[in-house]
Amino acid sequence: MSAVSLFPLTGVQQPPTQAGVEEAPGEIFSTAKIQRYAYYFFSFLATAGGTTLLVISLISILPLPVALASIPCYLFASYLASEGYHIWDYEDPKELWQARRSALSLSLLELAGKHGWKNLFYFTILTPQDFSTAFHHQAQSCDVTQLLLMRKAAEEGLSVAQQRPASIPMSVFTIPDLSLYQHSFHEESNGMKFDQVCKKYNFEDLRLCLFISQSEADLWQQLKNEYEQIVRECRIQIIQIASSFQNHQSSASRNSVFLRERFLQNVSSDSYPYIRTHVGNDLISADFFRLLTPEQNEQGKQALTLLEMQLEQKVKAINSRYEQFRSRNRR
Repeated sequence: MSAVSLFPLTGVQQPPTQAGVEEAPGEIFSTAKIQRYAYYFFSFLATAGGTTLLVISLISILPLPVALASIPCYLFASYLASEGYHIWDYEDPKELWQARRSALSLSLLELAGKHGWKNLFYFTILTPQDFSTAFHHQAQSCDVTQLLLMRKAAEEGLSVAQQRPASIPMSVFTIPDLSLYQHSFHEESNGMKFDQVCKKYNFEDLRLCLFISQSEADLWQQLKNEYEQIVRECRIQIIQIASSFQNHQSSASRNSVFLRERFLQNVSSDSYPYIRTHVGNDLISADFFRLLTPEQNEQGKQALTLLEMQLEQKVKAINSRYEQFRSRNRR
């Protein structure tokens, strides 16, 4: 997803002067700083260990290939140093000021990834007004699924922040109303069949965000239940077809090159498209057609072809009901 840079924020809480920040550096041994120093300390130990292995190998105390062990030591040291560097001490006024200042050049998702949604709210890295504006700007570059995930993550982060005492009440933050983006869902789902919509979206999330009405949610859930029942029944029938031939297998048929080639023709990637799309490829595999004779092979193929036709009719019927309902709602 492309980053959407924030415009100049209107309410970033900055100290009166940079000098005032430097005069209040915060606790020397805060929890965040202790964690940071611990990462740096173990990074130093890993670096020292790698250097020791390298030196003693070069002066021929140990075989030269042992020096290669210094490589993972240095990589691990780099990882630890990077982790320590990215630990923020939000209780330090200077670091908190830097965090708020860096919000000017980051999108909302980048900011949440850097600090976490909980800290974003709890330490007011963005003011309520700036958060709302940033949310709307980020939403313009999101598809519906990403938008729903962002809203859910923001709600969970705000809920966690509300459980701790803060300098300002967390109630001043509100998650923007997603009904403003209802057109995005209709544009994105336009032309999609019901089984595609069913697999891509969570209907309850769509209803809660007012992307669809309660009547739509009820009908779609009913269609989803019917669709899932059709898929389950189809899986059962495929297993039954395969089982009907298992008792007629022989080692000779398994070793027959002719039957293997015939099988590969029957289960090519474009065979049984509805079964492959809606039920999955796992049941149409090399183990399915271990048949004794070419005649039995043909029987299995005919059984799957009939099942494919039945599945196609049922799925098309559901898609037709879905399209009829959406057509009525567009009028």
